[in-house]
Amino acid sequence: METMVTAEEKSSVTLIIAELEKAKKKHPEFPDDPVRMAAIMAEEAGEAIRAANNLCYHGGSIEDLQTELAQTGAMCIRVMAQLMAGRSSNDNGKRD
Repeated sequence: METMVTAEEKSSVTLIIAELEKAKKKHPEFPDDPVRMAAIMAEEAGEAIRAANNLCYHGGSIEDLQTELAQTGAMCIRVMAQLMAGRSSNDNGKRD
């Protein structure tokens, strides 16, 4: 079966994994509160929006945007992995 994933998409995933590894080394602890986890991911997405704005209107670089997008993807993976592993608290502060 022919793959539908492009070389650019595979490279993007490689960049995201590299950013995930950096983030886990820099911040080995990660919150277990889903709201805080999502807020961290949203913060990265906001930085990607800023980088896109800078690229379009202020002479920013595509490399900066790619980095911010990879960091956002890394946080998406980190949040999803926490949830899949059952390492999140519910809204009452109890473990799921």
